Amino acid sequence: MGCLIGALSLSLYGDRLGRRKTTFTGAAITVLGQALQVSATTLAQFVVGRVILGFAIGQISGTVPVWLSECAPTKYRGQLGICTGIFISTGYALCNWIDLGFSYLPSSTAQWRAPLAIPSLFSAIMLLAVFTFPESPRWLVSQGRVEDATASLTQYRGSEPPGIISREIASIELALESTSTSSVRDIFNRNDTTRLHYRFWLCMGLNFFQQACGGNLISVYSSTIFQTNLHMSPTTAKILASSVFIWKTLCCLISVWAIDRLGRRACFMISGTGMALCMAVLAITTSFPTITYLVTPVAIERIGFGYYVIYVGVSGVIPVMVYLFYPETMGRSLEMLDRVFVEAESVWRIVPMARGLPRGVPRGEVEGRLGEDKRNAAGEVEMREYV
Repeated sequence: MGCLIGALSLSLYGDRLGRRKTTFTGAAITVLGQALQVSATTLAQFVVGRVILGFAIGQISGTVPVWLSECAPTKYRGQLGICTGIFISTGYALCNWIDLGFSYLPSSTAQWRAPLAIPSLFSAIMLLAVFTFPESPRWLVSQGRVEDATASLTQYRGSEPPGIISREIASIELALESTSTSSVRDIFNRNDTTRLHYRFWLCMGLNFFQQACGGNLISVYSSTIFQTNLHMSPTTAKILASSVFIWKTLCCLISVWAIDRLGRRACFMISGTGMALCMAVLAITTSFPTITYLVTPVAIERIGFGYYVIYVGVSGVIPVMVYLFYPETMGRSLEMLDRVFVEAESVWRIVPMARGLPRGVPRGEVEGRLGEDKRNAAGEVEMREYV
């Protein structure tokens, strides 16, 4: 609940503070939440600390990926985005190994207080390091600070010629002009010309599929499931759960290779199909009474193997939805994709139009051409040149 509120709160002040200040604020709040949890002497204090920590995580989770995508070069945006998943898996693995290590302490509150205190080290690193990174050029342009945006983008791009930097800044300005009058209320306006309503539901769908495909089943309950339902010893259950997360982290490296070769759509459709097949196998095997149930006790007690059937349905929908509604973003800049959503005749034309955009062209060059076309056409980008 705290995480949800924290993420939604960004709509109120996220664009006012900027990416760095919002991340810094989130990191500072995590320290408060961690302190309340570690020092908790009552359940109420622990819950309050948990909610505050969740609020901060919601802020950070909603800001950092946006910051990364706004700063990353088109060529490497996919691989850098995968780093988020790698660090999440690594965090899960570290939590499980740390939990295992402190379980050997003599029975005391130190067994759970110490593991909860360790993440404060990472919060401290974030607090100290966040302002060493340049602010998002896109956010700076939205605030009218074009010179600062140019300096920031230059730091991120390194040795790129000044002309490329200038054209990229110009393309950002042009893209922001089309949404300068937009507001949060436009998300719920089905007649909005920028299709924010449609984009909102695409984003909601992505996050829903990520959370509801079944991948988090073992991530959250692994050690408890192994111990309670497979009757393993606590130590064996923790070791196995930690090993699962190491394997999961290693599998994320496959995406680093595939994301900018196969594309986002192909990776998502392959993953969805794989999850559906895995959940189908689990549904079949757990339908026999002799098979031990690897699932949360309450769900399996209520609906049995049908619990997995739900995940089969959700995962099976992923390839279809991605194929029909999600445009390919590999090798395309954010500004180019923004134009696709705006200029497409209907939502059914968005995916084909995005498929026709140029790929592998330096971001500044393509966006410079887009900006030039827009100026020559009295404010309209002629997307037919790229479709």
